[in-house]
Amino acid sequence: MSKYELKKTIQRELRELNWKIDMKILRGLSYRDESRRHKILLRQLQHIQKSERSFFGKMFSTFAY
Repeated sequence: MSKYELKKTIQRELRELNWKIDMKILRGLSYRDESRRHKILLRQLQHIQKSERSFFGKMFSTFAY
């Protein structure tokens, strides 16, 4: 799976998870398990985005000279 596909999959799962969390909040239920999963997915997404920025930063810095 490419980074692009992984990023889109994580974003889709985060949207679905946010909806589940919202519904549980409205119903007054515990959403502890969902919040743990949400935190893990956010870390994965941040890691992917950080690696993309560092890759493009390196690539463009070589073209600057």
